[in-house]
Formats: sequence, structure tokens, C-alpha cells
Amino acid sequence: MRGFGARSTFEVRGIRLYTDGIPATMPDGQGQTSNIDLSSLDHLEVLTGPFSSLYGNSSGGAILATTKEGQGKDSIEMSYAGGSHHKNRAGLILQGGTDKQNEPSYIISSSYFDTDGFRDHSGANKTLNNAKLTWNLDDGSKINWVTNYVNIDAADPGGLTRAEWENNPKQVAKMSWIIRRVKKLIRSRLV
Repeated sequence: MRGFGARSTFEVRGIRLYTDGIPATMPDGQGQTSNIDLSSLDHLEVLTGPFSSLYGNSSGGAILATTKEGQGKDSIEMSYAGGSHHKNRAGLILQGGTDKQNEPSYIISSSYFDTDGFRDHSGANKTLNNAKLTWNLDDGSKINWVTNYVNIDAADPGGLTRAEWENNPKQVAKMSWIIRRVKKLIRSRLV
């Protein structure tokens, strides 16, 4: 997968993305990984070479993300992380379930991230909400109800030449400052 999507500023090109078996790649071939909540992932599969053809015609491969299912007693997990450049991430996971057939289990995750960024005009914030309800039926089949919402506001300072970087690594590329490149993404899914 090395090199695929390298020229795409905000999204991944040439790689097919799936979350819980649902295509997360748009019809134009671009996929957004920012709606995948890593804290609620069960496992991630990366397929390259001829195996990726099982999931379409993406020459770069396929990434299959599967989220956890609720289990055991109802529980709440809260998290917070902070760092340089006013970087903050807060998360909340609610989950619970049962081993009985025909009764649902659930997992709901929500997170908020924001940063001022290292470079000028490189701040970003992101709100991400995911929910998954699962019913294991008597006949061995399973029904999943999945919903996802992401709201991203990210500034792009643009690339620098080596000379510009050596002069001031925090500066904004000249054209970026003139056109004020900002990415605003609001995406939601209900399956």
C-alpha cells in the first residue's frame, strides 16, 4: 500500500475501505479513514496484492475494519489525552450485551479531538460518534444496526520547499495563505 493515496490531500485514493462490511469508499474512489474510531475497533485486516481484488478494483489494496460488539454487563469507559500545541482528545464508550439469543448487545462510542497544530494555519477539530447494535438470532445468523457521524474542520498549511522549511518550519505555504485551504467534512451513515 505504500505510495497509494500519497498525492491526495485529505482522503485515501486507490485503497478500498470497509467498516463492518459496509463500503466506506466513495463512488469517486476516495475513502475517509477519519470515521473509523480506533478505540472501538475489534480488529483490522489489510489485504494487498491479488487478495484485494476480492473487494473490488482498488489497485492499492483493501482495509477491512470491524468494530467491537457489546458484551457482558453494561459499562462506561472514559478517556482523556492531551499534548503539545493544545492537543486534546476526550472519549466515551458505553457498551453491554448478553449471551442470550435474540437479545441485543450494543456499543456506543463518542470522541472529540482538537489541536492548534505545529504549523501556522494547521489547527483541526473532529467530533466522531459511532453506535452498533447486534442481535444474534436462534438460527445462527446475526443482524447488525450501525450508525456513524463525523464532523471535521481542518486547516491545511500546504507543502513547503526545503528552503522554506529551513527558513521557518512553522510557516504557511504562500498559496495556502492566499486561498485559505480548509477542509470541512460532515458525514453520517445509518445501515
